Amino acid sequence: MEPTFEQALSKMLTRRYTRTAIQRALVSVLVHFERTELPTRFDDVPYVRPLAFNTVGRRVMHEIKKTVPLLSKYHPDLAFEARVTEAYRLPLGLSAPEHRQTPQFIDSK
Repeated sequence: MEPTFEQALSKMLTRRYTRTAIQRALVSVLVHFERTELPTRFDDVPYVRPLAFNTVGRRVMHEIKKTVPLLSKYHPDLAFEARVTEAYRLPLGLSAPEHRQTPQFIDSK
């Protein structure tokens, strides 16, 4: 019998390598990610894509969008992010792909 993703993952866990670290490594392999693709400084970030925000976050986003594009809907620049999201989503059986969802306003009152 073939092991499930969860069974295989649980056998890889150690004190040194956490579940999250192993998941990140596996996703990196799946999407052919190179460390050189990461921006070296925040100034080099090509865009910001919020998942959710509250009133404070709304003010912060208003300031951020003056210097960095703020993407709230799917955009062709998100192709790499979409591949990574799918690589996380599929083995875990999660429903809707996050990269297609619009940011959610969370009322903190």
